[in-house]
Amino acid sequence: DIHLRFVRSSSFALPEDKLIAFQTYFHTQVLEGYGMTETASQSTLNPINAPKIGSAGKPVGTELRLMLADGSLSQQPYVEGEIALRGDHVIHDYLEPHPESFKDDWFLTGDLGYLDEDGYLFVKGRRKEMINRGGEKVAPAKVENILNELDWVAQVAVIGLPDALYGEAVTAVVIRQNVTGDPMKAKVALIDYARQHLAAYECPTDVVFVKAFPVNATGKVIRPKLRKQLMQGGQAYEA
Repeated sequence: DIHLRFVRSSSFALPEDKLIAFQTYFHTQVLEGYGMTETASQSTLNPINAPKIGSAGKPVGTELRLMLADGSLSQQPYVEGEIALRGDHVIHDYLEPHPESFKDDWFLTGDLGYLDEDGYLFVKGRRKEMINRGGEKVAPAKVENILNELDWVAQVAVIGLPDALYGEAVTAVVIRQNVTGDPMKAKVALIDYARQHLAAYECPTDVVFVKAFPVNATGKVIRPKLRKQLMQGGQAYEA
């Protein structure tokens, strides 16, 4: 028998259906958190007695604010901005200068998010990964979480590819569980599913099926490399 009090998860948000399935199967809690090397790992964590699925929890030994477009810092609920952190465990500079990563004594993470009315952090994604479709900002993580609900989707990465009309087109790059099915039917099914659960501007307008993603040492998709491969036609598409 496996006896688990809880499982801690970080790095990126788990798809909600997979988190719930894990908890149900192992009869335990998954506590999601948020952190990075620059903050000596953990900065936020869901409290074990009051977790909120989909959130990264509350700050732990860390001050947290949201940096807004005008440079001000906010703790107001549901106001989206760049996550800024401060604390004894948070770095104050890099070996090579990166002034854009610091404001006063706050470290700017490059991640976008918001706080709810109870102070729980919800991470929207990397600022540099946001897709600009005709002026509308699309968070890849939000679209990916929806598409991951399809049982035949093994992995998905949503990126922006050049578009003559809108600047960037929302593109879903997918690894399928089973590649024997009709890819055209799969594309239609994926786009239809997205239209049922997302705003029109967030829905992928194209779907690309591939065998694998370029990833870094920790298994995260290297989105700039994936984007470049697709634009150059060098990605390994499904056979």
